[in-house]
Amino acid sequence: TSNKFRFVQADNWSIFVNGAIQPSYWDNSSVTALSNAPAAASLCLIWKNRLFMAAGNKISFTDILTTLSNANSWPAVNYFYPSTPNDPDTVVAMIPYQDKLIIFTKQTKYIVLMTGAGISSITITEVKGSKGAVSQECVATDGYFIYFIAADSQMYR
Repeated sequence: TSNKFRFVQADNWSIFVNGAIQPSYWDNSSVTALSNAPAAASLCLIWKNRLFMAAGNKISFTDILTTLSNANSWPAVNYFYPSTPNDPDTVVAMIPYQDKLIIFTKQTKYIVLMTGAGISSITITEVKGSKGAVSQECVATDGYFIYFIAADSQMYR
C-alpha cells in the first residue's frame, strides 16, 4: 500500500495505523491486529493517557494507562466528530499543544480540551477564520507556536 504508516510508542510496544489495514501493535516479537480499533484509522496519537485514532472525520479514543489490553478496548461512546458526522472534511493531523489537542482538517482546525475521563469531559472549539493543514507532516510546534502548511502552499503560525 502507498498509505503512510503512523506510529505511537508506549512502554515496550508500538501501535501503528495507515488507513488501509486494521490498526495493529508490535510487542517486540510479533504484530497483532487491534480487532476492536477503528478499522480505517489513518492517524494515531497518545494524549492524556489515552490512545486517539482518526478515521475520516471521526476521532475515537480509549484509555491505555499501562496495559496493552486497553488498546483493544474501544467503548462505543468514546468518539467525537470535530464538526458534524456528515462533514466530508477529513482529519489530516492531530498534535498535542500545551494542555490541548489540536485537530487539523484540510479546511480548518479545532481545539480539544479534556478535563476528565469520558466523552462528557471533552470540549471542542473550531478556530474561526482559520485554514487547515495539508497533512500530519506539515504541522509542527516550536515553543509557543504551531506552524503548518495549508492547501494554498503557504506556511501559517
